[in-house]
Amino acid sequence: MSIGSGKIPLIQALPWFSPGSSSNRVETENFILVTDSVDTDGRFLLYAQACQTLLLFQKVKQAVDMESSPSVLWLSCGVLNESLVASSLRRMGCEAASNYIREPKDTHLWKGPLSIHSIMTELAKEEQDTSDGRNETYFKNLYKRIKSWSAEFCNMAVILPLIVIDDASALGNMFGERLTYFFLSYVRSIPRTNIIVRCSNDIDKEIFVEQDLPAVHPSRKVDWFGAGGERRESHQLSPCKAIWERTLIELANWVVDVVPLASGYSKEAHGRIIVSAIPSSEPSLVMNYCLHDTSVSAIRLKESNKRGNEII
Repeated sequence: MSIGSGKIPLIQALPWFSPGSSSNRVETENFILVTDSVDTDGRFLLYAQACQTLLLFQKVKQAVDMESSPSVLWLSCGVLNESLVASSLRRMGCEAASNYIREPKDTHLWKGPLSIHSIMTELAKEEQDTSDGRNETYFKNLYKRIKSWSAEFCNMAVILPLIVIDDASALGNMFGERLTYFFLSYVRSIPRTNIIVRCSNDIDKEIFVEQDLPAVHPSRKVDWFGAGGERRESHQLSPCKAIWERTLIELANWVVDVVPLASGYSKEAHGRIIVSAIPSSEPSLVMNYCLHDTSVSAIRLKESNKRGNEII
């Protein structure tokens, strides 16, 4: 697919939010997997997705004068607490985040358009040790709460609620990879819900750099990375370095790999996004991105041939 050059808001460049798409309708449910690394933090994609969902929800609410219903549930599995997540969303112009910060935390943890829940904070308050065999019980209770939260949205038939899981890698470190995968697969089965999950691909990035970077021409398209790695022969990956995050592709409709630029960081572009539809034989959508204080821009690139094998 040939795309012209130019800078546009990121959300307008993502294919599941393309003009004329029905991705905001109840019949289309997406599981979006975002992979990043310590060099390229992909959390900005989660913020953009959450802000867009809350904006659509607010427009619908004003149009039909409906009561407040759940719209976005943010599960922070790492070091970010509820206040830090809400502050970042507010900087991107999210009105619901401003209301979240003004209201007492204990009155709306699982209520209202925006709910932010820190797993690490909850574990610390309850003084739970995740290594004592109670991991499964905690996951079961967490899943029940998520399912109950989503059920409150069943009568809303215009847009789908969004579940944000940030990040799956930290969740796996706390509770174990096997339990985390099954927990995510159960969340994936919740009907009438969109899900976006962020995880790490640091090991895949190291393998990519070690094996391919010296031989790759700077102008050649990166045709494989991270959880979208089905596009390259599997025998090129070292089995002893296999990471469990690759299995999450089995749950995904879309895989978004956030990778550094071959030319390095610049003022115009801070990194590259590779969007792959799963399953699909179509070439991935590749674009650069630029982070601003209050927004994120996508920079469309020109492809040098019809097959999309290279980018200039």
